[in-house]
Amino acid sequence: MLRKFLSVMAIGALLSLAIACGSDSGGTDTTGGTDLGGGTDLGGGTDLGGGTDLGGGTDLGGGTDLGGGTDLGGGTDLGSGEETTTPKDQCTNAADQAVIAADPDAPLSVTGDCVVKLCLADPTLDCVVNCVQNGSDKTDPPITGLDLSDGCAACYGASSLCGVDNCLAECIADTSAPECGACLETNCLPAFYECSGLTPST
Repeated sequence: MLRKFLSVMAIGALLSLAIACGSDSGGTDTTGGTDLGGGTDLGGGTDLGGGTDLGGGTDLGGGTDLGGGTDLGGGTDLGSGEETTTPKDQCTNAADQAVIAADPDAPLSVTGDCVVKLCLADPTLDCVVNCVQNGSDKTDPPITGLDLSDGCAACYGASSLCGVDNCLAECIADTSAPECGACLETNCLPAFYECSGLTPST
């Protein structure tokens, strides 16, 4: 289960390079925002640190703003407000547990498909969560959504996007390489387990 989860995120990170490689981390502004650090502004916001602004918010640290909110530290803002404490145990309610128990591989598979097949051009949490919950007929084959709660779907989506953000260098040559798996385990999985309330054996 753990290996499969790592592979899903690594594949998403690898394929995203095909459309993202034009934006380097040396201060590229593609839409009209202000980059005062060394990060990449793709939305129109202001990057004052060295992070990546993908929405339209303000990154004052070195973290990643994926929504449109304000990241004041070095963490990840996944919504449209100020950075808050990481949510916990979002997938432990009875309804989410039933969905996961019915097909334990489905949330990982659907999330990976959403990131790779639909949201590479719009690598935001909103895109991934909407796809995970509602599916998409824009892909071939269509993606069938899952009846996961907003919080649980966000945990899966954020973890996949984390792989795209943090482990391209380690995973670009070989997604099965030990350094790729180690990067994902270090940077993405702890937050996923805290957010979801799941464990590696779930």
